[in-house]
Amino acid sequence: MDRYDTEIEARDTEIQLLKEKREEQVIRIEELLEIYEQRLAEVNAYMAVKEKRRLAEEYKMKRLRACIRIQAWWRGEMVRKCLGPFKKPPPGGKKKK
Repeated sequence: MDRYDTEIEARDTEIQLLKEKREEQVIRIEELLEIYEQRLAEVNAYMAVKEKRRLAEEYKMKRLRACIRIQAWWRGEMVRKCLGPFKKPPPGGKKKK
């Protein structure tokens, strides 16, 4: 019976150690999950800010292209209708001294 009792006692202590180790691991997993959730929230906030900036930049570029197109059209109208600095020089040209 002595051998049986020692083996049972050894198994019990082994089981107890494994249970304690498992509890420590569960606690560690819970801590890591908290950290993960915090960082996930930070990443999501960063991605939202990044997307907002991208949309603002896209809008800015769209407005810039529209401005350039309008300016080019207006410059073309000025040239075609000989207005402003695009007037034809008067006949006779420049006078030579």
